[in-house]
Formats: sequence, structure tokens, C-alpha cells
Amino acid sequence: MRHLTDLVEKLLETVKKASGIPVSVGWRPSVAAPSAVIQMRGCEITPLDVSASKHLVDASFQIDVWHVSARRRDEVVERIMSGLAEGRDALSTRFGVFSLAVEGLADVDDETGFRKMLLVRIRMVS
Repeated sequence: MRHLTDLVEKLLETVKKASGIPVSVGWRPSVAAPSAVIQMRGCEITPLDVSASKHLVDASFQIDVWHVSARRRDEVVERIMSGLAEGRDALSTRFGVFSLAVEGLADVDDETGFRKMLLVRIRMVS
């Protein structure tokens, strides 16, 4: 599913642009603050027609943000959420995204810095 790979790349680009901090894909055992990591938590792909030429893709992502203070971290998270909201139309046009939502937001205890986790769900027809 090339569309899914392209979607993850666009999500990475959107988060990088909005946050202004280094962002990577895939979990890393140690991170430096400020930084962010995006990882896919799950993805369901369901055929929508008999020929399986159209699929419903329901993907969930976890975005972890580390920063040197709680205030700076929260500012970055707000920028990421705004960037996702502003990029919704482009994702809809390019990928067939019909739903993009932040479904969870939590502070996480972490020894390496102040960390917040966002759970993002994206649904699209591919």
C-alpha cells in the first residue's frame, strides 16, 4: 500500500514543520529533548469492493514529544495539533482522508525530559 507509506511521510513532514523540533519515525530507546517520535500503533485495511480496488484504511499513530520544560513541550504539542488541523484538507485531497482526530493526550513520566503523548487516528479510502 504505497498510499499508506506516503501518508506516514506526509504526517512526518507535517509534524516536523509544525513543531520546529527534530522528528523521527519509529521508537528509539533514548531521545534528546527537544524531539518527537511518531510510531504507528495499529492499522486496519478493509476491502470496500469485490475487486478489492478500494480499501478503508483506519490507522492510529502515537506521537511522543519531549522537551526541556512542561511549558515548552505543551507549546510544541499545540503547534502540532494546529498543524494537523490546518493540513486536513491537503490530506483529504491527496490521500482520501475523511477523518483525522487527536483521540488522546497525556503527560508521561520520563527520566529524559518532559514528555507528552498524542494519539492520532486517521481514516481514509485508498
